[in-house]
This record gives sequence, structure tokens and C-alpha cells, in this order.
Amino acid sequence: MEIIIAFLVLSFAGIFAVLEARAANAAPVPRREPTLRPAPVRDAQGDDDPQAGNGGDSPGTNIGPALVSAATRAREIDVTARTLWGEARGEGSGGMIAVARVIRNRVLSSRYPNTFEAVCMQRFQFSVWNDGGAALLAVGLSDRAFVDAIRIASEAVDGTLPPDDRFSPNDNGEVLHYLNPDPALYPSGRLPSWAFAASEAHDIGRHRFLRGVA
Repeated sequence: MEIIIAFLVLSFAGIFAVLEARAANAAPVPRREPTLRPAPVRDAQGDDDPQAGNGGDSPGTNIGPALVSAATRAREIDVTARTLWGEARGEGSGGMIAVARVIRNRVLSSRYPNTFEAVCMQRFQFSVWNDGGAALLAVGLSDRAFVDAIRIASEAVDGTLPPDDRFSPNDNGEVLHYLNPDPALYPSGRLPSWAFAASEAHDIGRHRFLRGVA
């Protein structure tokens, strides 16, 4: 109940922050793809290389409910919940939890931004935001899947997601990517090359979660 109340109070602030982030990073929108692509890894010289393998995947300890203000936490939950709803609402709670794990793993990885909002809004990573996220910003508490997404997002932000062996029995924070494995959904008729670089893969619903992608 506290989560829902906080959401109602701060939802408009969260939406405004998202709109500001989108405006600040405005760029031509590429063709929408049903995939989560690897983010660039910044090397010692500061160059972005999406194929580079440097940068550790080990979880850190830079986030937690005690380290952020109530307003910041509410915004983190709001943006994460909208991302989960957009990416996996058709997969039920299990599918949204799996996506939430990827988001949290990225927050804890030195290869990605260290906040949930920044990870979700990173350009061209979560395709549901590629068009500006109008549908994501419009969804509200009348949508039951969104209410579930808020609960899951709060668990992700607080580090209390339930264990799920289907995701990866040996996750250790290293599952950082996922995609829909149906080749027919891609313009080339083939999965992206990075999808074949994974050392381990687990299917949950219509998504394939990948470990070990450089």
C-alpha cells in the first residue's frame, strides 16, 4: 500500500523527469526492434565500443533504499515499472521479474549507469522507449499488470526480488541481456550476432536471457 501511495503522490514528478530525460537526449528514432541490445562499454580512453569486452560484470554495492531520498526512490520505481510493463507485461509476473533482474544487474555492473532510471532510459537499450515512450507514460493504476510492475520494480530497487532458478541458477549478476529469439521479428531475418556470444541462455516466456555477452 505504501508503494501505491508513493506512486500516486510522485507519479507526475516521475513522468516529468522522464520527459526531461527524453528531451535532453533527443535524437532520430531508429527502426524499432524487439530486442535489448548490448550497451557500449567505455574503455580507458573513453571510446564507446559496443563489441568491447572490458568492464567488469561483478555486482557492486552502490545502491539501496537507505542511500536515496524518498522522491528519488519513487522515481526509480516509476521508470522501472513502466519499463517492465512495456517490455514484459504479456509474460506475467515471472517475465517481468526476469527483466527486472537484468535491469538490476546492469545497475550493479560497472559497464552501465548506476541508477535504475539511467539504465532504463539509456538510449536504444530498451526498445519500448525508442519512440519516446508515450504509451508507457500514459499507463496508470487502472491497469493490473502495471500495478504488478510497480510491486516488482520496488523489489528490484530494494534488492528483494525473489529467487528464480529458471532465470539462471548461477546468475551472480552476470545476466545483462535478453531478446526475443524469433528470427522472423528482425529485419534481417536473423538474430543479432551478439546473441550467439552468450555462454549461457535461459528462456522465460517469449524472451531469452543471456549470460556472458561481452
